[in-house]
Amino acid sequence: MDGLPDRVLVHGVTGSGKSTAALAIGARTGHPVTLVDELTWLPGWVPVDGEVQRELIGEVVAGERWLLDSAYGDWLDVVLPHAELVVGLDYPRWLSLGRLVRRTVSAAITKEPRCNGNVGPVSVDLPPSMLRTPRLTLEDPALEQGDTRGGQPRTIRATRRAGRRWTRPR
Repeated sequence: MDGLPDRVLVHGVTGSGKSTAALAIGARTGHPVTLVDELTWLPGWVPVDGEVQRELIGEVVAGERWLLDSAYGDWLDVVLPHAELVVGLDYPRWLSLGRLVRRTVSAAITKEPRCNGNVGPVSVDLPPSMLRTPRLTLEDPALEQGDTRGGQPRTIRATRRAGRRWTRPR
């Protein structure tokens, strides 16, 4: 991870380990990490208004150095023009689904606060995107939009092996 660009987006499906990877990469590189769910959920699992989300994320990506653990489709267009690197976590669907189930069950049992102090799972419903969306593809048209500096963010397809290497303690 030497020479990691200053503005990095970790991208992947629900349960792929975006937050874990972002925190590990940030710890190793010194990048300030923004966990998107902290900005998009209010207490009681109330979603932050979409326009407010766009503003909050816009403030983050206007900075010189950042690492985001996700970019929701409603404001992906706010992030990509500023990103220099997109790390796509391209793991098998069964792995991401298993992580999601484990996280949901654990949240229901431990009641450990997350996402602005929320406790328990946001829902017991499986996100429809988990079932119908194909695994991450870096040929996504949104990733081809480029950035305001006239270039495109570089993309890296991170396989499970690379993900383990990035997230393991030094």
